[in-house]
Amino acid sequence: MISKKTKLEKIVRMIEDQLLDDRGILQELYNDLKQKCVNAQDYAVNGSNLAKYAELLIKQTGQMIDYVKISKPKDNDVGNLSEDEKDDLFEEIERDGSSEH
Repeated sequence: MISKKTKLEKIVRMIEDQLLDDRGILQELYNDLKQKCVNAQDYAVNGSNLAKYAELLIKQTGQMIDYVKISKPKDNDVGNLSEDEKDDLFEEIERDGSSEH
């Protein structure tokens, strides 16, 4: 049986890999579309898409900050999760991960 610590480490690595992959793809899409916008008409057609990509990049930055918060606990952290809370968190992550694929 896999320990909870090992499960958490595996999930944290999976989240990190997914965030980095998504970030790279999104940044590439944004850069490609931005390069294609060379005049006012291009911006009129693609401006909303650029704005959506920029919004997604900002949102993902927040997700990356949240990731760092959960993956790098402080030594003096008094908000430790109980075993029941950890179980609930694992179940929720597993549900979310399986529904996305």
